[in-house]
Amino acid sequence: MLIFIKAKFKNVISEIKQNNFSIWLKIDGTFLNLEKNIFLCFTYIKPYINKDISELTFTKLENDISFFLSKGEVILSGDFNARTGGLNDFIQNDGVNDNFTDCPVPEDYTPDLPLERNQLDQKNNLHGNLLVNICKSSQMRIVNGRFLGDSLGYFTFYNSNGKSTVDYMLTSQNLFYTINNFMVKPPTDLSDHCLIALNIFNFKNSKEIDKEELWSLPGKFKWADQSKDIYIDALLEEKSVEDILSLNKLIDDNNFNDIDFLVNKTNEIYLEAAKKSVSFKANLKNP
Repeated sequence: MLIFIKAKFKNVISEIKQNNFSIWLKIDGTFLNLEKNIFLCFTYIKPYINKDISELTFTKLENDISFFLSKGEVILSGDFNARTGGLNDFIQNDGVNDNFTDCPVPEDYTPDLPLERNQLDQKNNLHGNLLVNICKSSQMRIVNGRFLGDSLGYFTFYNSNGKSTVDYMLTSQNLFYTINNFMVKPPTDLSDHCLIALNIFNFKNSKEIDKEELWSLPGKFKWADQSKDIYIDALLEEKSVEDILSLNKLIDDNNFNDIDFLVNKTNEIYLEAAKKSVSFKANLKNP
């Protein structure tokens, strides 16, 4: 695994642990306007070999999560080779002490919230069961399928054998409520896996926001007589047509949560076609 960090953040992000399947980073909570530090884990868990190896790997991961939760908030991201379709990542009906007559819960126990999660991949496997068990034991929550940008729980892996959801982001329950949106990017030719991205409220310290980031303009396209024909040809290319058809399949008349995502992805298709048909002039000055 490779991790790239912008140079201007090197004083607030540090590597604190790694093993053969994960890397842990610490993010200074004060920089993020948070009371606690964030411990960010990137992980790759190999496909199933045998039950003992899988259970040992997830047990090690669970121990790390428990340790870092005692020191702050946790974000977990990576390829778990886990399929969790139909599995809950929370304990149902644990909010009433009467449900635990044989083993009463402590007075300060925080019950799980029954948060609905959508997922197009409806299959599950051993890794999926192990992953949701970690969620139940540590009150971590799967982000996929719960936020604007991925409200349907899109597939994250595509190959000749089919498609599945095996890449996830998880956060500790307290941090879950600071999430703005989560996105599964469309598949590309660069990888079998889709890029996943998380946006958290207050992720940027307002003092660190560069005015140039806020006010710079992207520039403009210069139209020519032949641009129209080139533009139409670009939209009729096989990849453009496939991308548009793929987006059409994601439209759900009963769910409008992903409208921004679909519009943005459609705009990207038209933008790529425009880049092939017209010249682009960047703005050198800020307003």
